Amino acid sequence: MAPGTLYSTENQSKEGLQRVWHALLQEYMSRSLTFESDRLVAFAGIADLFQSHTQISPNSYLAGIWRHTLLQDLLWTISDGRKVSTPQKYRAPSWSWASVEPAPGVETIGSEFGSVSGGCITLQGPLIKACVSMKMIDLSDRLTKEQAVEFVSGGRLRYVENHVSIPGFDEVPAMGNYTENMSTKAQLDDLFPTVLVEQDIGVYLAVFYRRFNHDGSPIAHALVLVRGIEKAEFRRIGYVTMTRETIEPAAKDRDFGVYAALTDEGDYLSVGDRPGIYNYRIV
Repeated sequence: MAPGTLYSTENQSKEGLQRVWHALLQEYMSRSLTFESDRLVAFAGIADLFQSHTQISPNSYLAGIWRHTLLQDLLWTISDGRKVSTPQKYRAPSWSWASVEPAPGVETIGSEFGSVSGGCITLQGPLIKACVSMKMIDLSDRLTKEQAVEFVSGGRLRYVENHVSIPGFDEVPAMGNYTENMSTKAQLDDLFPTVLVEQDIGVYLAVFYRRFNHDGSPIAHALVLVRGIEKAEFRRIGYVTMTRETIEPAAKDRDFGVYAALTDEGDYLSVGDRPGIYNYRIV
């Protein structure tokens, strides 16, 4: 960490302070830990110091995320090529960056900002039923035997390709000058989810932000969720940038009622004040 990073916050704008926080978080996540359960505990001292210097309100730290920037910070992603896995033991709610295990240091400390044993957030917003199609791509035949042995673990070069679709809305007319048919792909929190390989799985898209690109094409940011055990309970499995094929139906009139309504009352706590809007929980 650069000397004085935390002490350069006095004249920072809110956006500048958020950039400082994200820089600290990215620096920390590149470190390894002796025990995977210590991830939140190890970052607690930095969070405590950051809060005191930026005068953030007490009780605003939620499993690694600040309450006042909750919606923005829930949209964390795994960097391309970064190997991650789900911890063997519970560490944090699925909506927190601390719920995944990056490349495993940092000494542990005790603090009120420390580890958690559970937690959920209740949100209101668009919730859309969708499907993630998984396919294994094998490129092993493009390597010589020598290359396979030297550079690829097990001698096999494979990756998982996915495509996110919303039933009935894959083929849509062009909007403005935008005519290219872009594929919507999810950034899954588990880089190699072997359980899902070569399968189509039902998911839900929790849409947080929607806007238009400079070329007139619509785009939105959403979490990819799967149903949990309890009523209206979901677990995060990834993030997706919704491109034209999936968000355009709702883009023009900001009407998420164009998507199929959730017919299972177990999918939501209650219906919102507009079509397509629901109250639900993420654990």
